[in-house]
Amino acid sequence: MNLSYDALSQDEIVAQQATVPDWNVASGVLSREFETGSYLSNLQLTNLIADLAEKLNHHPDILLSYSKVTVTLTTHDASNKLTSYDFELARQINAAI
Repeated sequence: MNLSYDALSQDEIVAQQATVPDWNVASGVLSREFETGSYLSNLQLTNLIADLAEKLNHHPDILLSYSKVTVTLTTHDASNKLTSYDFELARQINAAI
């Protein structure tokens, strides 16, 4: 895994986006909404994402509501630009669900 806090170019973002189906790039962030069917399931998903983020030491913004979980990724250490860490965490989340 070759991760960097360097901001990705637009071409690199397009290439990386192809590796994370169901994630969207808009307004400089990578995001995805999840709907599990219940608040408790959404809370469990949030905890799973938090565990993955902690292991990678890369922490997303997570919005938990009754009907959905919204995960937003950007790298604060790169002036809120997208980096390889954002896409790696998205891949790990996809693999875990």
